[in-house]
Amino acid sequence: FATQSIARQLVANCIALLKAVHLYPKGHHILLEIIEKFYTTLKSALSLKNIVALRIFNNDLFVFDHHVNSEVVAGTSDLIEELQKRYVRQIIFNVQAKVNDIAILTELLTTPPEDIAKNNGATSWLANQSTQGIRIIEYYYHRHSELDHEKLINLTNSELFKFFLEDAGQPPAPEQIHELYELLKEPK
Repeated sequence: FATQSIARQLVANCIALLKAVHLYPKGHHILLEIIEKFYTTLKSALSLKNIVALRIFNNDLFVFDHHVNSEVVAGTSDLIEELQKRYVRQIIFNVQAKVNDIAILTELLTTPPEDIAKNNGATSWLANQSTQGIRIIEYYYHRHSELDHEKLINLTNSELFKFFLEDAGQPPAPEQIHELYELLKEPK
């Protein structure tokens, strides 16, 4: 039950953080307090496991393999939508995560998707910010691709895609996802 409670609190604090960033300017004391609150909850989660991931699967959010939805934490579906707009499938935190990393992540999650795309996606954007404790796994994204956002999310949430994930035991590389997409997309 401890992990379930922390998972819910982590999602609630993440939602509060995204709301606060729209209300307060960067560096505002209330925003800094909310970042610190999220960081404190994250540290509690990381004390239980060295790696904590917020991951989307079948348009549902999971933390510690606990399903967290809008019935449990208000605003969860909005969080999922914001992540998917930026092609973010997972946010993985490790014990090296610092408060500054959370501020950088918050900036990423409030950056317009077009600006993230111009910087070769969320993974690349985050890497350029020199964060050590946070990693992003994206739905396959390629700047020059003609992938339809909705089709891509539906494909990666499909039963066939789940089969490939379960068979491999680990998430496929972006190139493998693109190859799978090319094999499964509708002919023109």
